[in-house]
Amino acid sequence: MSILAIVAAVAASTAALAYLALGNAKRRRVFGLPPLERKAWQTWLAISGVLAPAVFLLNSGGGAGFVVWCGAVSVTGWGLAAMTPTKPIVPRRRNGGGTKPDAAQSSGP
Repeated sequence: MSILAIVAAVAASTAALAYLALGNAKRRRVFGLPPLERKAWQTWLAISGVLAPAVFLLNSGGGAGFVVWCGAVSVTGWGLAAMTPTKPIVPRRRNGGGTKPDAAQSSGP
């Protein structure tokens, strides 16, 4: 198995994973980004783009390349998930307050 084939397979899978991470609805909502409209076929095409290099590596005659691909894609997937979007978000207040009441307004014993 050629090292170049393994590197190309990992690069192709990483590109598809990045595309999936970019449009993840829950991830976008958590970071305060607007939803990204995608059709189901686009998502399924990206998922098949992640897995297609694995099929290529298995068919090309060696399990070692597939095992290396599995490890490398796992690590790059975790790396992509750990990255935050480039646009900074403004923290939102959940309770609408956060300020302390004045001493004159507080009722004490």
